[in-house]
Amino acid sequence: MANTRRESTASHRSEDATDAAESSPIPALGLDPHLSTADHAVRQETSRLALPIRVRERFLITRTVDIAFALHNKTNGSTISLIHGDMAGRRFFSVSIYPERTVEFWARPSWEELFAFTKANLNELRKPGHALGTWFNDRHLVHVVDVVVCVPERGAALDLGFRFGQLSIFDLEARREVPVPHPFPVSGELHEAAND
Repeated sequence: MANTRRESTASHRSEDATDAAESSPIPALGLDPHLSTADHAVRQETSRLALPIRVRERFLITRTVDIAFALHNKTNGSTISLIHGDMAGRRFFSVSIYPERTVEFWARPSWEELFAFTKANLNELRKPGHALGTWFNDRHLVHVVDVVVCVPERGAALDLGFRFGQLSIFDLEARREVPVPHPFPVSGELHEAAND
């Protein structure tokens, strides 16, 4: 047993040195300054493993997911910015412009699923005006997770919605859907109309 706090700390660190080298940020590469030695940096560089996300990014992702998870479970929807947090009640319109990134779930998405989605889409979510969007599609009975943009002007939001084939946009201030006018049925509506 260690006699001093310093010895016990050193003992603890040496036991976890391998784990720390594989999973912690590397200061020599511009990341966290507390958990590294030159050996860790060399090992990281030679292994060519992807660098872990930074502490600040992990905090932003976790905070975003915490808010989205709580709100989606309470209200069946959320629009959460990495930087500004919950966007509900603000003078913006939420529009999904990345249909290729949209994920649908038959059951409510778990915290882990939201975290994985947010981490996978971090580059887009970092962009100005972008946010994590969740909503329940009661027409198809699925929970939807999207990368959305928050647009201050209704007309611009409707134009984006039309351009990206959306049936509606979301008015964050009024907290309601706004239908996107289409001069002809959207392909999904056309298919459903043919089956009716």
